[in-house]
Amino acid sequence: MKFIFTLPVLMFGIYLFPNMTEGEDTVATQDDWTDCVEQYDSKWGDEDCSQCHAFADTYKALLRNKCSEAIDLKCCVQEENKTWRCFAWFEVTAGDTVAPYACKGNGKIIWWSRKAGDTGTPFPTNEEVNAMYKD
Repeated sequence: MKFIFTLPVLMFGIYLFPNMTEGEDTVATQDDWTDCVEQYDSKWGDEDCSQCHAFADTYKALLRNKCSEAIDLKCCVQEENKTWRCFAWFEVTAGDTVAPYACKGNGKIIWWSRKAGDTGTPFPTNEEVNAMYKD
């Protein structure tokens, strides 16, 4: 009798959790897409930041998509006054680079990424970023 009860329960469990044994073939999560972003360099006082009035305190991060698929990327760089200057790029292809900056930066940077075109995974708004990361 126990065998009859156990078999349906076991089959139900396999049906509910089919990806538990698939390993590498599972669908990427949002965190997996964030892992596609690599900060490979940064620069202080870069004169290429044309939006900044003074260059001495400018902080620029250099980020690259190290995955084989295109991603959408939102990146924020913190200013000295603790507010975040945010940027978004869409369809960043494999190996492409982006350069977010802060005019009077403190060296802090955060980012989010998702599979290119995945509008079902929203990025935080600039207001949400500034509210959540006041530090």
